[in-house]
Amino acid sequence: MELAPQAPDAGAVRSQINKLEYQRDKQAEQLRVPALLEGAWKGLMGFGGGNRSDLRFYQWKDGRVSVELLTGWNANPGVAIDPQRLHVDIEGQKVQFSFRSRLIVPGVLTDSFDIRFELNIVDPKHLRGAIYSNGYHVQDVSLKKQP
Repeated sequence: MELAPQAPDAGAVRSQINKLEYQRDKQAEQLRVPALLEGAWKGLMGFGGGNRSDLRFYQWKDGRVSVELLTGWNANPGVAIDPQRLHVDIEGQKVQFSFRSRLIVPGVLTDSFDIRFELNIVDPKHLRGAIYSNGYHVQDVSLKKQP
């Protein structure tokens, strides 16, 4: 392009360069977001009758990302959510994951319910979004990256 900017195929060459640059940038973004998420994030999150305060994101060697609900406290004694490592869907700056959980109260059988997190990367140290239970908005959340 530098040597012959007016060549007959200059338009096709520019188009191919744009496609390659787009693919390069898209791949860089796909690598940047998982690396940015990795580690602990803290913020008050309430769902299923209990509360959790931390998430930890993990990046696998194959590029997949998973998350764990970490430490927390419960407003109601005996209420618990089973710890599990969950698959994370990432699309651009959106981060989503969901899981099936059960409210556990001693001596009471409860129904299971779906919990879904929909978060957006605001900047490298902030995630904001919402938690949904069985499709209903439960709480807006703001999480901060821990050192």
